[in-house]
Amino acid sequence: MDVFFVADDFTGGVDVLLQAARCGESATMFLSEEAFLAAGPGDLRNCTGVATTFRRRTPEAVHDSLRRILDHAVTAQPRVLQYKICSTADSSPVRGSVRPAFEQFLERGAQRVALWAAQPGLRRYTTFGHHFANDRGTVYRLDRQPTMANHPSTPMHESDLRLHFAEQIGEDVGSVTIEDLRDQESLGAAWAREAAAGRRLVALDVVREDDATTHGTFLAGEAPAYVIGSGGATLGLGAGMGWREDPAHQVPTEAASGPVLVVAGSCSKLTAAQIAHVANRPEWTLLPWEPASGSAAAVAEQAGVSLAAGQHVLVHSGGATGAATDPELGARVPEGLAHVVRTTLGSFSRLVVAGGDTSGDVLTLLGATHLTTVAVLDRDTCLCVVNGIGEETLEVVLKGGQIGGVDFFVRAARGEGVTSDGDR
Repeated sequence: MDVFFVADDFTGGVDVLLQAARCGESATMFLSEEAFLAAGPGDLRNCTGVATTFRRRTPEAVHDSLRRILDHAVTAQPRVLQYKICSTADSSPVRGSVRPAFEQFLERGAQRVALWAAQPGLRRYTTFGHHFANDRGTVYRLDRQPTMANHPSTPMHESDLRLHFAEQIGEDVGSVTIEDLRDQESLGAAWAREAAAGRRLVALDVVREDDATTHGTFLAGEAPAYVIGSGGATLGLGAGMGWREDPAHQVPTEAASGPVLVVAGSCSKLTAAQIAHVANRPEWTLLPWEPASGSAAAVAEQAGVSLAAGQHVLVHSGGATGAATDPELGARVPEGLAHVVRTTLGSFSRLVVAGGDTSGDVLTLLGATHLTTVAVLDRDTCLCVVNGIGEETLEVVLKGGQIGGVDFFVRAARGEGVTSDGDR
């Protein structure tokens, strides 16, 4: 196995599947610890992972589960062990911390752990340790990017990844900068410099795809390489192991064979714009749902009627203001959306779930076991099939809050490339 990954949320895990699919590598992702532990060797692929909800949990709540997953994973002897984080590095010491992954990598013999948040394909860059991220066409320093600076649960107040992650792991974080990327020799010297200073977690500068390949080639020489990083890290390490992006490897996506159901719990402004885009399209039915007061059963009934009439249907929670800080309301959103999906199964041919946390919760509530890539929609999105929901496999697209252009849902239904404007 080339890559084993643990994703801190579901849409982040799909990003890893996408990077493998772009290079023609087989990939699968289990949707629970239990499903992965029950898997046999024949269920694994060259790129295999487990999706979790660790991004919104405390380090204490993550520790034991992560240990069990990694203990099982190492028996497959992966060349890369990756703890998948978002390319916007959204995390904190008490929520989504990378500390458990860092500590357990060290326990497994890691001499150094790469911290690789950059993903140039999504316009996420690191230079001299500081991180930058796109927001609707403009690249901002991370602590000034409108979405992340005002994130409801993990607002970013620091663009220096060394400081941001040092607060989580309790020790200094190093940096390999663009000045160290001249060749493999200078890169090795930079890592030796950081090791001599006692820095075991090291942030990597990446601005261009060539930078990613340089880092990936160096790190892939280790067995295994340990990385805490984004989908950009997956692609760079893959290049270091001989993965090659080639359109000939990529299966084109076809239009959905029937009506499409979209359920959206994302609070992002971008998702709101994507929802507004379908509001007046004759082939779509838009069904707003208020989790605090509205009945999920009622909106599910409406959705069923429209799907039966051949309409694409989009059910959205209107951002569910307060869901990030109100646990009861936060639980109602995925429960209601899962009820809509469960009630209308068989009436739609493709499911789209919008929202990183929402995707994980909805698929978990539906009893899904694993995802396997089917086709590449574009550089940032892929179509998968999900097992465990109903009697047959179901086509599914999982969309992070900051992914896609305003016509994302229309293009996902048509099977057309979905141009990214943001996250994951």
